[in-house]
Amino acid sequence: MKRYAIIPTGNRQQDYLNVYLQCKENNIIPVTIATSALAVAYSQGKVIRENEVNISKWWNLGLNWIAEKQFDSDEDYVVYILNDDIELPRGWFDTLQYEIIRGNSGASGERTGSPEKIAGYAFALNGKHDMRFDENLHWYYGDDDIQHQCESEGGFSIVKNLKVINKYARSSEKALLEQIEKDKEYYQEKYKLDVTVIVATCGTDEWRLMGNEAQNSIPLDVRSIRVHEPLMTVSEARNYALTKVETEYVCFLDADDSLGLNYFKGVASVSDVIVTSISYNKARPTIPKVPEHLTAEYYHRGPCKAECLLDGNYLHVGSIVKTEAVRKVGGFPEYPVYEDWALWLKMQQNGATFSNHPESVYYASVRESPGHRNSSLPRAERNKVHQQIVKDIVK
Repeated sequence: MKRYAIIPTGNRQQDYLNVYLQCKENNIIPVTIATSALAVAYSQGKVIRENEVNISKWWNLGLNWIAEKQFDSDEDYVVYILNDDIELPRGWFDTLQYEIIRGNSGASGERTGSPEKIAGYAFALNGKHDMRFDENLHWYYGDDDIQHQCESEGGFSIVKNLKVINKYARSSEKALLEQIEKDKEYYQEKYKLDVTVIVATCGTDEWRLMGNEAQNSIPLDVRSIRVHEPLMTVSEARNYALTKVETEYVCFLDADDSLGLNYFKGVASVSDVIVTSISYNKARPTIPKVPEHLTAEYYHRGPCKAECLLDGNYLHVGSIVKTEAVRKVGGFPEYPVYEDWALWLKMQQNGATFSNHPESVYYASVRESPGHRNSSLPRAERNKVHQQIVKDIVK
């Protein structure tokens, strides 16, 4: 497999040379994007000059040159996208190449602070998948955008515990605040989901009033459907509202919960189920795990995956889900508790795809009332429901 690297640089001569030499030592062909006269003077090997401050354009210039070199070749190739201020761990190039050989469109290690997202300062692309960056994203979010593109193509692999040092991270923010804000607005609009929020309640007038209040937390530019059916169960009420949805995605909001202001912004349509973070009683939001998977016996690094649903629920009811995927499994099944877990488990068994978007936060209240549904049955009875769901759904 042929190996290339794209290294934009402007004024970090020694840092750049360290990265360049590391590429040469690993039999990688470096392509330098020189963004200043100073950089032209110290750059080595193949050099492309570009003065415009647009990192997406810089990356595309390198990708276009490499694609021309590979035009008449059937050989697979990998392109590493590297900042000029990084320090790579031993084996990094080979590790990401393996992820590309497996068929992924892209790969990186974990991003500092956001382990589910691309490490935009050092990542790899599958050359044969012919990805290009959106040049409307001049400085920020171009890496997030390419991750979404990869996920829609062959997949994007994040290698756990593979971390790269980004020496001068965020050093450009003060000088480019205005452009970064423009990038943010464009990115969020580009990945704004076609979605309807359902607030479906049943039973007493208390639930009707609570549901009306929950609806007020829905962003004004997002469609919503509000139903209250006193004689229906909660599953029946949700499924009835589901028949009215006309958008690609749907989100179910419980009457005593609320949504973050930017809940649907920057969310890419890359899976059937988009798992979002949850904050209980305003605590720190997180994508939860199946409770058993937090113990030493079951512990696994990183968030739960779809197959973890076989052991229990880790998704909250407000996860964002493709409307047709919910309808395909018949909507919410009828159980005295855990009907949301039963829905996600049915979808998992039906081959639905799952992804995470930690930035979207669902705010849940923890009600201490003895009438709350999840505590309305004794634990032994709830365990029986759990067992029955597995028996009914798991193939």
